[in-house]
Amino acid sequence: MSTLNVSNITDGTATVGTSYVVNGSAKAWVLGSSTPSITDSLNISSVTDNATGRYTYSITNSFNSANYGVSGSVDVVGRIFSGNGSNYTKSSSLSPIAILTWNDLYEDREHTMKAIGDLA
Repeated sequence: MSTLNVSNITDGTATVGTSYVVNGSAKAWVLGSSTPSITDSLNISSVTDNATGRYTYSITNSFNSANYGVSGSVDVVGRIFSGNGSNYTKSSSLSPIAILTWNDLYEDREHTMKAIGDLA
């Protein structure tokens, strides 16, 4: 394996420090629709519809361990929950994800999820 050692990366218009890219940016994110399908994403390969309002997203490049953070959001009439770190596996998925209305009913809605941690 080769190692490239640089302190900054640029696209010609903006520059960012490599420590931010390695340590501080989201390593996976998804904009999921209510269908469910993936509208847009980074490092997400597919979605599984587990039941109404319940999804599993497969990660293309796995995390190094089960210790990574996940957060999400859904429109104002609902809320989103994801499992805690003990439910995740480094092998590769953001699961379980559940979307509930304010009266605690599962519902398919457009949503976003993001994960931050060390990639394998």
